Amino acid sequence: MKGIGASIAFTLPGVAAADDRSDSETRPDRSNRPPGTGDIDNDDRLPIYASGRSIHEYRSDGGTYTYTHTFVSRDLEERYGDPVLEFESETIPDRWLSDEITAKEASTLTVADRLVIGTATEHATAERTITEQRRAGADEVTGQTHLTDEIPLYHYKSESDAQDRQARKAPINVGWEDIEAAEVKSFLEDDCDWSQYDWLPEEPRYVNDDGTVTSTEAHVMDRIQFTKQWHVRLYDIDHETYEVVGQAHRDPLNHNKGVTVDDWHFDDAREEIVEGWMNNSSRYPSRSSLENGADWDSHNGNIAMLMTQ
Repeated sequence: MKGIGASIAFTLPGVAAADDRSDSETRPDRSNRPPGTGDIDNDDRLPIYASGRSIHEYRSDGGTYTYTHTFVSRDLEERYGDPVLEFESETIPDRWLSDEITAKEASTLTVADRLVIGTATEHATAERTITEQRRAGADEVTGQTHLTDEIPLYHYKSESDAQDRQARKAPINVGWEDIEAAEVKSFLEDDCDWSQYDWLPEEPRYVNDDGTVTSTEAHVMDRIQFTKQWHVRLYDIDHETYEVVGQAHRDPLNHNKGVTVDDWHFDDAREEIVEGWMNNSSRYPSRSSLENGADWDSHNGNIAMLMTQ
């Protein structure tokens, strides 16, 4: 999610055209609350847009670092009775991190931040609300409406197994019919040559699929430059039209761990995948708006479904 945390508080050293990237001149209104969120004391079972600070801790394990992200917020205390949300720790190769961090055995970076936080139930309510508002605002029901009804809109990071509090992390932006995540992974690696990468992430992400929390089924990555890479996380959801959905992005050199150096290029990553499938298979992209792009500059809210003929 785009960082409000730019200020450092404390630091120790329908079928559309083939291409559908977002307009870089169009920026969301940062003063607006993200879609599907409610007031801190809302009774609608919606997540909140919490203000606080993110604490990023790095501990050397020899060649890798254990990275822990903790979010502290009075809004969380008011809403959930606990101001601290510690996300699942991650293991990061030292080459992904800045010299300022790897020069020490342990470092801590604290930044002001705002995150969309809620329970799995609250996030599921938010996604249903966004979908209902999208349908209500449509001029007419199109033949593609059924493609985007009640599919996951985002994936999330969480403190444990994602049944408790989660943070909205990134938009779902690609999908497939008549296939499983393992097959998507094999096709991208074998036919599209997405086989070179510098780091295979171990940390899970989750989607809320019609009341069921589902973790990442597979990753596929392709190196661009050193530690910069295309990356898609795949989720088996087995819906009538979408069997697999994915969250595609471009990892920056430092994976934005603590310090944001680049946006995630969500639309560019989606189109990289679409191009690979169109060049190497008979599938074609059918596009629909999920209206899940308001939180990010590099996502226009569209999903590309790679359909069979």
